[in-house]
Amino acid sequence: MAKSKNTNKETRLHYGPSWIDRITALVNKTKIPFVIVYILVWLVFFIALILLRWQDGTFPVGHINKTDVVMSLTGIFFVALVHYLDNWSIKKLNIFRESILVSGEEFDELAYKLSSLPPHPTLTASLISFGFGAITFIITPSSYGFIHIGFDSPSDVLQLVNFLFSWFTFGALSYHVFHQLKLGGTATANYIRINLFNLSPVYTFAGLTMRSAMGWLIMAYAWALTTPNLFQNVVIIGTIGFMQVVAVLTFILPLLGAHDKIVEKKAQSLQEISTRMESVVDDMSKVNEDYDKDRLAKLRDILSTLSMAEERIKKIPAWPWKPSAVNSLATAILLPNAVWVFQLVVEQFFLK
Repeated sequence: MAKSKNTNKETRLHYGPSWIDRITALVNKTKIPFVIVYILVWLVFFIALILLRWQDGTFPVGHINKTDVVMSLTGIFFVALVHYLDNWSIKKLNIFRESILVSGEEFDELAYKLSSLPPHPTLTASLISFGFGAITFIITPSSYGFIHIGFDSPSDVLQLVNFLFSWFTFGALSYHVFHQLKLGGTATANYIRINLFNLSPVYTFAGLTMRSAMGWLIMAYAWALTTPNLFQNVVIIGTIGFMQVVAVLTFILPLLGAHDKIVEKKAQSLQEISTRMESVVDDMSKVNEDYDKDRLAKLRDILSTLSMAEERIKKIPAWPWKPSAVNSLATAILLPNAVWVFQLVVEQFFLK
């Protein structure tokens, strides 16, 4: 019976779950916090990889290669990030339900689509990313030499499988970010009730875009920290640069609609206040100050209140994010770049 209801829901919402949604659904069924599940899965794979490394002699017993740590974690991290973004977005969507101007059925559809990916585009994006990773490995295997992947030993083969899985999940994550932020941006621009004195629902979506952007950067920087001769590795440098650009676009582009809506609401409110102030000033000009001092005092109070409201509205930021969010993202992008440039200068001019 439950399966029939689920099938009817999927039919009504136009698509069923993607491959990555099926994984997150299985994780949810364990009733264990999803972060712990992904950590356990990573540990099982990582321990198996390390034991193979020692057995086939790739590394001496007791030695753990730091790139093995990051490489074995990458694909699992991407799946976990999708899971986290889905959970966070649904949680916040439910909190601000009253601020979303849609019917109950439309809200359910929005929630479903916000936390589920259409299967065919997701698989296509995953395969394209998988193909890109495979081609770059075939064309420039030396770029990935530090990862120790290939066919020379059992552990290299296992790590090659993980390498390709990471590219496969990277495609799904990329499409997930595009899908979720496009849908959320449309919802924020069209369905969110804008209250200039309570922009929490809009700021919440900015929180989603920031988390998506930071999620990209975490793994990019993990690779940067574990890549020897970073500035000689074109593939890694190109990937990190691409992910930084995407992080900025991920944060800003979905919020443009909300920005326009806030600007429109501010202009409308200021126009209403201006009209009321004009009416109050007109009434004041008609009051005889000698005979109706009480009314004149009330009109002055009203005018003062309207002036304060006008100033308050003018100071409301038109961009739908808190300054702390911008500062965090800017720091996450600029600080590592500054450190890398400093490192490059030191290597080029002082360590030769």
